[in-house]
Amino acid sequence: MKLILRGAAYRSMWIGVLVLLFVGSLVVLQAVEEDEKLLPGPVEVLTDTLKLSDEQVVTLGGILNATESQESLDHQNFKGNGLALVEAAKRRQVMTDSRIGDMLDDEQKEAFREFKAERNRELFMLAQGLLLDEKQVFLVKCLLDDYNARIDAMASRIKGRMRNRNKDDGGVQVGMGGGRGGGMSGGRGGGGKGGGGMRGGGRSGFDPMQMMKDLDAQKMKKIKEHLSKEQKKVLKQIDDAREREFMHGVRKKMKEARGQ
Repeated sequence: MKLILRGAAYRSMWIGVLVLLFVGSLVVLQAVEEDEKLLPGPVEVLTDTLKLSDEQVVTLGGILNATESQESLDHQNFKGNGLALVEAAKRRQVMTDSRIGDMLDDEQKEAFREFKAERNRELFMLAQGLLLDEKQVFLVKCLLDDYNARIDAMASRIKGRMRNRNKDDGGVQVGMGGGRGGGMSGGRGGGGKGGGGMRGGGRSGFDPMQMMKDLDAQKMKKIKEHLSKEQKKVLKQIDDAREREFMHGVRKKMKEARGQ
């Protein structure tokens, strides 16, 4: 059975589905230029991911249609108010997830929990708060993927340096961002030439949090290139909350890298 959805219900669930898929930059450019459908629809993906029966597919269609009706009302009531749109979208997502969960068996519920855990919260905020269209969501998703990969690489680098520091009993012989002897915490081995400890604050020291903020600024500059004038105005309303969400994820990665 094939169920085709369009409009707001398609768009809302598609944003959640999108975070599970990876597409290379060449495919992105080609799809956008040719105005092709960029990704499978939500019903198709959820049917495959959760192994839905024909009866469940029909039920899912009804759930998404109800979500579409509520989304249309929310957009009318909160258009231009980015924070209100995000909060309304969160309420719809909770409602939709609950209704989907009610129709699943135990095995499907576990798969659905894993599905939800993979959602990109920053993408959700941008897509819902700015009312991004399908192409914009796709392009923003690819930019977020690129910068998140850089963050993951940096976290791996920190983890490796932490292992070295533990082996050296607290001192790292090669600084993470400075010259010789730049220890991670400015301890033993941290006062050498060019050495700025990770928390020591040397001029050329490795400051991961500042680097993350710099990456975030670069990322947002790229994202703004794909926004309309009106969307850029609304972005100012939600950007503080978005940045907090982003930095929360960064700190979590840093803690994991340090083994905390």
